[in-house]
Amino acid sequence: MPTSDAEQTSEPAAAPSLAQAVEALARGVEVLLSLSLHEEAAEVAAVAERLGAGPGGIGHNVFRREGEHRLILYESDVFRLNETLGLSYLATLLANPGREIHVLELVGSDAALASDAGPVLDLEARRAYRERIEELTDELADAERANDPERAATCRRELELLRAELARGEGLGGRERASGSTSERARQAATKALKSALARIAAESPSLSRHLASTVRTGTYCRYDPDPRLPIVWRF
Repeated sequence: MPTSDAEQTSEPAAAPSLAQAVEALARGVEVLLSLSLHEEAAEVAAVAERLGAGPGGIGHNVFRREGEHRLILYESDVFRLNETLGLSYLATLLANPGREIHVLELVGSDAALASDAGPVLDLEARRAYRERIEELTDELADAERANDPERAATCRRELELLRAELARGEGLGGRERASGSTSERARQAATKALKSALARIAAESPSLSRHLASTVRTGTYCRYDPDPRLPIVWRF
């Protein structure tokens, strides 16, 4: 029986590659999340993670603000947290991998930091500066032992800044100067907020907690520094 031209020229459709299958599943996770089907999204994300296991995984993660909540997807973990300043600061860091962000840029014009009161280095401020200098000195020694030149350089820059502020402030006695005090209060506030956010994330996703513990740096300059050999993409 003669065959038609269509039958003679048709060929089976090529099967999708593993990478294409993982990409399709990742898009499916996005759709399910947009429909607030979080349990279903977690199940599909788990399949995608297994298929995409290895260097880089599927590389699609979510850290999206939804009203008063933050929707987070990492690997196969999907959860929501009430939005806080710490999560907002963390989102800024995740959106700028590898970039050092000064705390004053990170916190913006938060009301708690909007104005300065009193001398730049009162007794409490001097104590805070000296404690931070001790912390940084230990961190610098640790970075040098670990042969981590980038972290060591960051510690040195902050140490130079704090020592200069401390020397100038003590030399000026009681003269008013807002910038140094505001910067230090911003550092303390940002560090406290970020630590709180990381603790809340740890309760929901140990794997994301481990990732952030090894990649997020706090201080006068904050930074999210993922391994460039393991690409990771965050969607907001």
